[in-house]
Amino acid sequence: ALTRHDWRTPAWIWLVPFVAALIIYLIGSAAVLGLRYPVRWIAGLGVGAGLLLSAANNLGPPGGFERGIAQVWEWSVNGPIGIDFLLSGGEDSLSYWRPGTGKRYVQIWTALPAIGGWAVAAAAWFSVALALFGLAIRRHWER
Repeated sequence: ALTRHDWRTPAWIWLVPFVAALIIYLIGSAAVLGLRYPVRWIAGLGVGAGLLLSAANNLGPPGGFERGIAQVWEWSVNGPIGIDFLLSGGEDSLSYWRPGTGKRYVQIWTALPAIGGWAVAAAAWFSVALALFGLAIRRHWER
C-alpha cells in the first residue's frame, strides 16, 4: 500500500553540493600532490581493472567474481556511507522508479533523505579525503 506524501526540500540539503565538492576537491588534490605521474596511475588503474575483470570472466567459475564485485559496488555506491549519500543525500539509494498509469513512471521512496545518513557519509568521506591529503603532503616534507 503506497501513500502520497508532500515533501519539501529541507535546508540542510543545500549543503550537500558544497560539502561534496570540497571532499572531491581534497581527493583530487591528494592525487595530484601525492603521485608523481597521476595521469599514468589513473590510466594504469583503469587498464588493470579491465584486465582483472576480463581474466575473472574468462578463467573463474561463472558468476562468482561478478557477484562479489557487484556487492562491493553496491555497498560503496548505495551503502550507508556510499558515494550516493555524499553526493545527493541518498536520493538514488532511497528511491526507485515504477511504471505508473499510461506511459508515466512514478518514483517510489523507501525512505526520505535525512541529515543523519548524509552527515555520517560526509564525515566518513571527509576523513578519508583528509587522510589521503595528509599522506600526499607528507611526500613533500623536507628531510
